[in-house]
Amino acid sequence: MTKRYPWLLLLPLLLLGLALTGCLGDDDDDGGSSHTLTVQNNSSHTVWYLYVSPVTDDYWGSDVLGSSVISPGGSFDHEVRNCGQNHDMRAEDSGSGFWQRWDVAMPCDSSSTWTLVD
Repeated sequence: MTKRYPWLLLLPLLLLGLALTGCLGDDDDDGGSSHTLTVQNNSSHTVWYLYVSPVTDDYWGSDVLGSSVISPGGSFDHEVRNCGQNHDMRAEDSGSGFWQRWDVAMPCDSSSTWTLVD
């Protein structure tokens, strides 16, 4: 007589339940950990584009401002979801002006401010 494993029949249902509730995890960091980056524009130029990417990326990626701009004297908060690693940052005005910072630590559950000046 062979042994039966009735719990094996429940395994697919258990895995499906875990997947539907998010317990198996995914590539996105939806767990709430982030780094809040505040960009303070103390320059006389409006910032039209802002890029924040891990130092390991070869490209800047998407503009995190979207349809927003940072006017002189204004600020913008960006939640960096892939925190816990260093990032490069670039801000651009509407002409040829730009500001850059390289290899900036962005630990999770913390915040920092990048102040732009003329």
